[in-house]
Amino acid sequence: MAELREEMDQVLQGKSHLVAHSFDVYLSERLGGKFTQQTNFISELERMVPHFYGEVGSGLSAWVKKAPKLKPDPLSEEESYEDDCSSDSA
Repeated sequence: MAELREEMDQVLQGKSHLVAHSFDVYLSERLGGKFTQQTNFISELERMVPHFYGEVGSGLSAWVKKAPKLKPDPLSEEESYEDDCSSDSA
């Protein structure tokens, strides 16, 4: 994970035309023989879940689209200018 944070440019090379729609985040750890015993599996799971949440989950947030920027309407600017000029001359 630390390597990805340091070298984000390498991850994105040649992929500028792609757009991410979703992604999955997971943690994989070799348990070997520990998986065969239920108590060892549970203790490893209880160790890994808080670690995963601390490293990854706590930093995630829902994506929020930016509000669109309004383009200035050239007609309304002209009308506003004409209104300002007519009120100044009165």
